Amino acid sequence: MESTMKALLTTSTLLFLLVAGCLSSERTVQIAEVPEVVIDAAMAAVPGIEIQEVSVDSEKGQTVYEIEGVTASSEFEIEISEDGQVLEIEEEERENEG
Repeated sequence: MESTMKALLTTSTLLFLLVAGCLSSERTVQIAEVPEVVIDAAMAAVPGIEIQEVSVDSEKGQTVYEIEGVTASSEFEIEISEDGQVLEIEEEERENEG
């Protein structure tokens, strides 16, 4: 009985990890692949941002772009829907170099 429970628990854990891994569809994309409305929304949300990296993911059936970029004083992560709606902005001050 105990070995059956261990096997069931192990199988359940592996199945959960497999499904969780499959549900994560985030991938890095080239800026040229990002819809213009998304780039425009990022530039409007954070004037002067220099976009460094973009990833795309599906959240609750909606395509969401995560824009990572910098300004002279801060680093930003901006989540934007595929229709250009800004969903979230995270800002972190850049460390002074030198």
